[in-house]
Amino acid sequence: MEVLLPHVQKRLRTDIVDGVPKVVVLGTDGKPSATTLEELTDEFKNNEAFAPLIVGTKGNGRNTINANQNPNPGDKGFTELPPTDRLTAAREQQSQSN
Repeated sequence: MEVLLPHVQKRLRTDIVDGVPKVVVLGTDGKPSATTLEELTDEFKNNEAFAPLIVGTKGNGRNTINANQNPNPGDKGFTELPPTDRLTAAREQQSQSN
């Protein structure tokens, strides 16, 4: 990502508006633009030079635990587990399916 840093830095600036920091996206000319952060992200993703450096999620929806599915029959329902236990159960199920 360090390769992208100078390019991203050229396109962003922080202004203080009414005492609150605000991120401003700059155009390629270095002037403030109406471009949103999401649009700038898409611009980098769609740029042939940068696209190979920007990797999206490799998730495909497989091997995920459904919110209503119990990862361990006989145990508490998945949705009743504390968040850390849900994460652990999800990781265990994923490692078992690989």
